[in-house]
Amino acid sequence: MRGVVIVSALVTLLNLALSALVGVRLLLRARHPQSGPEIALAVYFLGCAVCGSTLSITVYSSLGDNGFALTEETTRLLVAAYTLCNSIGGSAIYVFTWRTFRMGQTWPIALVAAAVAAIAAAYVHNAAGGNFSVAVLPGPAYWVERGVFLLGMVWMSIESLRYWAALRRRARIGLAEPLLCNRLLLWGVWAATVCLLASSDLIARLAYVWMTGETVTLLVDEAMPIIVVTVVATSIGGAVAAAALWLTFFPTRGYARWIESRHAAQGAG
Repeated sequence: MRGVVIVSALVTLLNLALSALVGVRLLLRARHPQSGPEIALAVYFLGCAVCGSTLSITVYSSLGDNGFALTEETTRLLVAAYTLCNSIGGSAIYVFTWRTFRMGQTWPIALVAAAVAAIAAAYVHNAAGGNFSVAVLPGPAYWVERGVFLLGMVWMSIESLRYWAALRRRARIGLAEPLLCNRLLLWGVWAATVCLLASSDLIARLAYVWMTGETVTLLVDEAMPIIVVTVVATSIGGAVAAAALWLTFFPTRGYARWIESRHAAQGAG
């Protein structure tokens, strides 16, 4: 178990560092009036993937280590903070997908507005009811926020893969760059993987309730099998996400040459 925890920690740190790097790079690029998509994506990476994840890790780490226990008030403040980060980041994903893939169309505006409204309503509901606490089965506002977040990631993945398929057809006749085409594929894979990683928390909670019948208290010994499976699965998924994200934004020369040679070989065939 110790080895699994170490690997999971390393993968988590890698994704945090990579998200920060990508977020800062996007902010540095956002210097012109049409930089809405870059800013929205930077908000996701810096606000949700970095700040939100760090706060969440702090809260849940304190539950498993009595030497790092937090007061109830501090826990509530941190839960409120990382929920806000996740809410803003989830909203930013909708804005990015709309501005990048569906700009000029009407129906995505309604989808984005509905998603942002639902996320905001969920947060206000939690704030009004003082529901920012750690619970096995959080209230309905939690499920609304997570469901809308997952829908945004699914939408972004579908749009990326749809655009990749269109560019791949163009690349075959020399009207699109093979590396750009591949980066869209990687971006779609990253978004789909993040969606699966986010789903793991929901699945783990429901599995715990099904196995123990407990909906309020986390019984560590009873939850350990679920924790181990979840940690292993998220470590593998996190490694895939990190690789896809790195190659999307920072493709190495060797990787770029491989993509070009593969494209040339397919063209020759």
